[in-house]
Amino acid sequence: MVISHWHADHTGGLLSFLDLRGKQLGPSTIVDVHPSRPTARGIAPPPSDKVICQLPRDPTFEEIEAHGGIVETHREGHAVAGGTVWVSGEIPRVTPFEAGLIGGVRFIPSDDGTAGSWSKEPVSYFPGQSVDRFHHRRKDIMDERYAAVDVLGKGLVVFSALVCSKSHRLCAGSNPNTVALMQAS
Repeated sequence: MVISHWHADHTGGLLSFLDLRGKQLGPSTIVDVHPSRPTARGIAPPPSDKVICQLPRDPTFEEIEAHGGIVETHREGHAVAGGTVWVSGEIPRVTPFEAGLIGGVRFIPSDDGTAGSWSKEPVSYFPGQSVDRFHHRRKDIMDERYAAVDVLGKGLVVFSALVCSKSHRLCAGSNPNTVALMQAS
């Protein structure tokens, strides 16, 4: 099981899936995830930047393991399934087409876990170029990844979880990151 990124609409059924799979086949499902699991994500639209909602939470690593998952964390690209599937590492945003969620925030807990604060997701238009708070774009959803399979005689098949800006570029085959990684492997 490869988790594309940490958002509850992508992880919400994971624990139920692991429970069902465990009953049928035993608790041995590898769950491949990015290590940067946010404690929480929310929305704080400009100009007030006040958090108006918290998005549903993702399962913790401990919850995944308690439901029979074997958690493997990877920040970099790597092969799985005996080398037949490539799971990307972090996907950089490289064009203005890849706008993120305006007002996206992440909760950063204190060191002792008893408190914390909301922080804006990293933002930029192009790497290194900042944009004002009314038009900011997330520099990266750093935990977003894709899986790719080179089907013999057919070509590259890319599995991407988001039907939005970043995934459109991946599916269109125009992302230099995707092309370079697949040519190197």
